[in-house]
Amino acid sequence: MAGPTSSKPPSTPAEKEHLRVMRELRQQGQAALTWGLPNPASEAAVLGMGLLMRDRLAAGTDDDRATGAAALAAAMLDRTVQKMPQASSYQCAKGCNFCCYSAVSVTAPELFRVVRLIGVEGAPAGLDRAGTLARATARTKAEKEGVLMGRPPCPLLIEGDCSVYADRPLGCRQFVSTNLEGCRTAHASGRSDLPFVPAAANAGLIIRSLLLGAVVSIGQKAETYELSSGLAVVLAEPDAERRWLAGEDVLAAVPKMEQPPNMRESVARWSGMLNGLFV
Repeated sequence: MAGPTSSKPPSTPAEKEHLRVMRELRQQGQAALTWGLPNPASEAAVLGMGLLMRDRLAAGTDDDRATGAAALAAAMLDRTVQKMPQASSYQCAKGCNFCCYSAVSVTAPELFRVVRLIGVEGAPAGLDRAGTLARATARTKAEKEGVLMGRPPCPLLIEGDCSVYADRPLGCRQFVSTNLEGCRTAHASGRSDLPFVPAAANAGLIIRSLLLGAVVSIGQKAETYELSSGLAVVLAEPDAERRWLAGEDVLAAVPKMEQPPNMRESVARWSGMLNGLFV
């Protein structure tokens, strides 16, 4: 696995130019981490964001490298969504959980990030391994049986609040609404078409594609998984993140969630460009 940098100093003009390009890409990625995805987004800025995630996944031997890459992606999406023109009209707030009954698609790094929070000292009451596993199993069973109305909420929803809100998956972060009553009505009727802000959802798709592109560039699969099923499997697997980073498919038993064609194309594009930087 190629690391983010080379210890060998550049000796040819081509190597020096490559080093310059990599430095500038990382600078643009760092700017996006600070200020969010630029609008309009240049290819260099977006690739720079993916490069930072790839760097984190490939850096050293830390067992939490995937968790760290997911955290970078979340920070980039948060900055992007917070600076949108609609931001002052967002209705999402503590206790608003109308979207917490839908299936959530996650990447492996996001899943590992959430699992690291479960049962740690200071975790919210109810966010223990046994309780979370029981709720995740119940939710998975409901999904398999096709229970659409009255199905259990997200296993991370405790007493009406998201217990991992600061570390929630990108699929949750990208869905913000300016219409609380529309969300309430959609939830009450069992519909999934809540009134989300399209620009925020699109930013989420871009950044999730980048994270998956970074995952592919280190030799892993570009899969997305159903959150509840993923929790049920990973909570039962010791050292799942470390083993995944080592190349073991610890998520083989988790149902895959279909990615829209534009997301698959985006993942292929960014993973190819990231790989090209390390040839």
